Amino acid sequence: MAGVKRKVPYYFKEKNHNLFAFAGVYSVIDDNSERPIYSASIITTEANKTFKEIHNKPNKLGSYRMPLILDPSNYWEWLHESEEKNIKELVNTFTNQEIVTYPVSQDLFSNKINTNTPSIIKEVPIQNGLF
Repeated sequence: MAGVKRKVPYYFKEKNHNLFAFAGVYSVIDDNSERPIYSASIITTEANKTFKEIHNKPNKLGSYRMPLILDPSNYWEWLHESEEKNIKELVNTFTNQEIVTYPVSQDLFSNKINTNTPSIIKEVPIQNGLF
């Protein structure tokens, strides 16, 4: 968020608490060892207004990024599409679901605190650029 002096963790969810899916890709590398290696990446896209405020520093290329959240109407196509032009079209979409975001406790960054509790995702107001 603009004016905030340090990193602020944010919680985001679909307004009606429905599940949502990030667009991603994966690969399996079989190097003839005992187990294959699985690798996955989340697809990012140009940040919309909401996420630009959260990811408030541009990357090295001057771009603001956010994870691509798929609209439920595109889940099947994302998992089954193979035509490059159709995949490119999907990469330029974003969910129509209403996303709610808010700052949460910086305790989330601590390895000395048990963050595996429901209270860790309670909203924490930001005042004057600080918690």
